[in-house]
Amino acid sequence: RAAAFRVAMSHTFQHRLNALLTFAVSTLAVLCLLASITDEFHRSDPVADVRVLEIERFARVDRNDEAYLVFSVDADLRSCFSWNTKQLFVSVQAEYEIDHPRQGRLTNVVSIWDRVVESKEKAVLRVPRARNKYKLKDRGHHLRGLPVNVTLQWNVMPIAGRVRSEKRVFEGITFPNEYISAEPNERPDGRPSRRRLDPNAPHRAPEPKPRRNAAETKGERKSEL
Repeated sequence: RAAAFRVAMSHTFQHRLNALLTFAVSTLAVLCLLASITDEFHRSDPVADVRVLEIERFARVDRNDEAYLVFSVDADLRSCFSWNTKQLFVSVQAEYEIDHPRQGRLTNVVSIWDRVVESKEKAVLRVPRARNKYKLKDRGHHLRGLPVNVTLQWNVMPIAGRVRSEKRVFEGITFPNEYISAEPNERPDGRPSRRRLDPNAPHRAPEPKPRRNAAETKGERKSEL
């Protein structure tokens, strides 16, 4: 009888634990579903503006076009937060179209800057002067004389549910027909200007400075004394 009683007690405990876990998981799934549904009724009214201030560098590197832009970001994304929002992933992208010889007209999207916003209090972005975090690189040499738009995109990452994305497209700039470098030259009025490069000139790495050995350095110190 004692053995039968222990088996009955064990059987009852396992069944109760299984029922409890099943109820907890089912309740959690229902709560996640309800949280995801409530996000569909959330309406946001973000304010955003991105402006390209200048082309800092535009050159041909290893048969590819590379560019660094200076731009400003002014955005208020606080309305994108709801009680189910974990964080926002904000990025600035460059968009341009090229004519591919085989695939026709293509749209290229290159991410050049991003930021993670973890709270509603930090969702006001005031960046008066930003530079590429990532290269604006085109495989080939299509950027000369090409208009490029800038896009501010933010992905709303919820605690539970699907990721939602929104974006705003702004008019960017048109790249010049000649390459420009980041090394300023003095203009007649004393203000810095960008030096123009030969479009057909290959990219060359800067030559390393000659190293001086320890004997030469010690001799210079003795002469100074």
